[in-house]
Amino acid sequence: MRNLQSSIPSVRKGANGKESSVYKKNFASFGWIKTLYELAESQVFNRPNKSTIDGVLFTNTAEVFKYLSYIAAKANYENEINEIRYK
Repeated sequence: MRNLQSSIPSVRKGANGKESSVYKKNFASFGWIKTLYELAESQVFNRPNKSTIDGVLFTNTAEVFKYLSYIAAKANYENEINEIRYK
């Protein structure tokens, strides 16, 4: 199982040593350090005997992206509702 900490370096650089498209499309678009701290502050990925940041870093990468996708979809939905409500 890959966790976020082990995924970041290998995803960032592709086989050619340049930034990979996966990194550009997923990690970079979230403003990674800011997102890491926001996830830690949310305490969604807390683990016993780990700091809140380590809790995020040692979580399965797919779970982190699933949560980030949920947050993005929820924000889009709320924006659309507000646009309809305040037209």
